[in-house]
Amino acid sequence: MTSENRVVLHRKLATLYPADEARAAAAKALAPVLIIGEGGRIALACVKLAGGDFARLEDCVRAALSDYRDVLAWAESPRQMRLGPGAPPVDQAQARRADAEEYASWLQAP
Repeated sequence: MTSENRVVLHRKLATLYPADEARAAAAKALAPVLIIGEGGRIALACVKLAGGDFARLEDCVRAALSDYRDVLAWAESPRQMRLGPGAPPVDQAQARRADAEEYASWLQAP
């Protein structure tokens, strides 16, 4: 995991799981995905999708262990996923830009 991903992950966990026990449980739940290639990115995707809901976090981790590409796609490109591959190119481009802006903003937010 890159040091940047580590910093962002710790910040997100502290914000979304402010209680020490909850934060420790969330970190423990994420441990299996952190050993996968791109584990930091996958862990951040799980945290984003869970939005502070521990049960959803566990579901996301299970999904990531099955096929992490789905978790990455829904966390990083939700508009594109909803549009599907048959959408007009102009709509796909617009969704790509909006998704990129949203994800970058989420990564920067506390």
